[in-house]
Amino acid sequence: MTENTDRKNRCQIAINIARQGDLLNWELAELLSAIKSGEEWRNFGATSFKQFLKDHVRIKETTARQIMKVRCLCDQHSIQKEKMNELGWAKLAEVSGVMTKENKDEVLHDVQQLTQAELRNKYRAKKDDAKPKAKISQQTTIKWTEEIEQALRHASRFTRSNELQANLEFIAKSFTSMMPTTPEHEIRFSMN
Repeated sequence: MTENTDRKNRCQIAINIARQGDLLNWELAELLSAIKSGEEWRNFGATSFKQFLKDHVRIKETTARQIMKVRCLCDQHSIQKEKMNELGWAKLAEVSGVMTKENKDEVLHDVQQLTQAELRNKYRAKKDDAKPKAKISQQTTIKWTEEIEQALRHASRFTRSNELQANLEFIAKSFTSMMPTTPEHEIRFSMN
């Protein structure tokens, strides 16, 4: 079997699982992650992963993003399929942004004991506190080009995240680490 055939088969299996109505499926999450990172959706004539989801898999991009995020969390923290099913996709999604190697046991205990609403209240505050406070600036319009999309796709392969903020920060850090020291007469970039 050729690599292209394997890619098409992976896409078809994901479509079949989703059409059975089993969206919160361990295998579907793994397939969608591989399809997105390998841009295998192109084999189905889609112009983007989002279009592939809409036209072929027939699920919302937010749903796909959530199940891929939970699967990635499980992979990162060695949470087995059975444990994930016991705890629940939705509850794990609530804590996916705050779980670390250091707090894993405490967070998993909370996931087991608290309701989804209680988890949301408890961990949303922690997520907000952990984020650096952004400067409030005038609204800026960014023209979303293919080059930006391509850079974000490449960044997501390294960050193993689909979150825009994480991938933009990765791109910025990579760019600044490659650049030589700027001259004294540098131009200041401002979002204002």
